[in-house]
Amino acid sequence: MIKILQRRFALSEQGAVDLIKGCIACVAQDISFMIPVGLLYFLVIDMMNGGVSKKHVAFYAVGALVCLCLIFIATWFQYNATYLATYVESGVRRISLAEQIRKIEEEIAALPTDSSEEQTSDASGTAFPQFEGKDLDGNKVDSSVFAENAVTVVNFWFNECKPCVEELSEMNALNDRIKEQGGEVLGVNVGALDGDEQNIATAKQILETKGAKYRNIYFDSDSDAGKFALGVTAFPTTYVIDRNGNIVGEALMGGIDNDENLSTLQNTIDEVLAKDAQK
Repeated sequence: MIKILQRRFALSEQGAVDLIKGCIACVAQDISFMIPVGLLYFLVIDMMNGGVSKKHVAFYAVGALVCLCLIFIATWFQYNATYLATYVESGVRRISLAEQIRKIEEEIAALPTDSSEEQTSDASGTAFPQFEGKDLDGNKVDSSVFAENAVTVVNFWFNECKPCVEELSEMNALNDRIKEQGGEVLGVNVGALDGDEQNIATAKQILETKGAKYRNIYFDSDSDAGKFALGVTAFPTTYVIDRNGNIVGEALMGGIDNDENLSTLQNTIDEVLAKDAQK
């Protein structure tokens, strides 16, 4: 159950446990509110039968006190299992994101002084850096993948990037289309660089949730390809690579769930496919 909730709602293990506790707390609170209704029912019956006896007065007084205690306990349990758990879960995510951003900032600061804009937007005509890496399942992947495809679309993203996650379904559909023409989409999860296990696990959960089945890869952050990835300053960013490993056109910044961006990307892909077909 916990694994299912983690995949369905992209939660941590503790977050999934807290979600179950929250559901139980809601049921317990509903039950605690039903007990006073029962007491009220018996009180009305007594009054209709000629009044409440002294013995029953004590019973109703104790019952009311017990009900108040149960409601207080159930409400407190629900508060801890829902509101406080939500704050803790979001706090964990914020801290994790802050640590990732700090790490990326430190790695960017250590890069050569070449402008990142020159590395990204104006990269057309240059070769994509050679790399040796792995996909998220641990299978080896290297630069020879470009020679195997008529066109390769490389998409840079990270787990906490909302526009990145929103376009994953469209990226998967694009991969299905260009696969028929000898092409492929490759995702590069920047948070997974250096084989970060936590980010890899989260990325796999997100991809599964969005139905994205195309390959996602990572490599060492201190490699040429890793430095190139850390030079990307806007997410998502997408490149089109030809069979020779050269970048064609300008980097596309923004998700392809936007029709204009999708059209621009498709035009570049069509250009590469047309040239490849002439060889």
